[in-house]
Amino acid sequence: MKVNGSTYNYEGQTVQEVLEDLAFRIDRIVVEYNGKILSKAEWESTRVSAADIMEVVTFVGGG
Repeated sequence: MKVNGSTYNYEGQTVQEVLEDLAFRIDRIVVEYNGKILSKAEWESTRVSAADIMEVVTFVGGG
């Protein structure tokens, strides 16, 4: 699967598991999964496959 343009070997894990494995800060991200925004409630029940594309957008504070 692809995450933010890079290829990874994930299949069968949940979106939540992939995000944790890649060390994303869960409280500061939005996930686009195969072209649709995925709610946090769906992360633990959505299983990934090799053909999936996930974009993770991280919010950064500043002033």
